[in-house]
Amino acid sequence: QGNAVLVWRDKNNNIYSLWAKSYSVTAGWTAPIRLDKNEFVDISDHKLAMSKAGNAVVTWVQNEGSRARIWANAFDPVNGWSGAKIIDSIAVGNRNA
Repeated sequence: QGNAVLVWRDKNNNIYSLWAKSYSVTAGWTAPIRLDKNEFVDISDHKLAMSKAGNAVVTWVQNEGSRARIWANAFDPVNGWSGAKIIDSIAVGNRNA
């Protein structure tokens, strides 16, 4: 019903971070919020899914040396973002496994 979520990567000193803003018809756009937790790792492969009710989830990969961790952060229009959580971890050489 007019809600939206915008997610983007921002590059600073050759490191990508993940940011989001949400929109509601009644309140407009929120201020940007950083979704990832670590400013010293690279973010890639972010995906966004959103329901008709305005709930959303963002997933991404954080390359952390020998491991790539898959993270997620959920959004609901009432409470906002839930906070980043690791949902999987794989060795860097097995990323497509």
